Amino acid sequence: MWSDGTRERPFEDYPPWSWVAEMSEGFFDWDVRPGDPRSGRYEVEWMNADDARRAWAELSIRPEYF
Repeated sequence: MWSDGTRERPFEDYPPWSWVAEMSEGFFDWDVRPGDPRSGRYEVEWMNADDARRAWAELSIRPEYF
């Protein structure tokens, strides 16, 4: 889900779990669709539990989205 509320279709991260590895290193590369204006490298910064709860509420994210 993007900060504007747009949701991407779900997809799987298979071994060697490249997305998980990238996020653990503090970034991920978004290049899922050619020509996507959101393509690029994004920095990952983990939120504390309180900030995460607020962000989920603000963006209307529900556990069933995952």
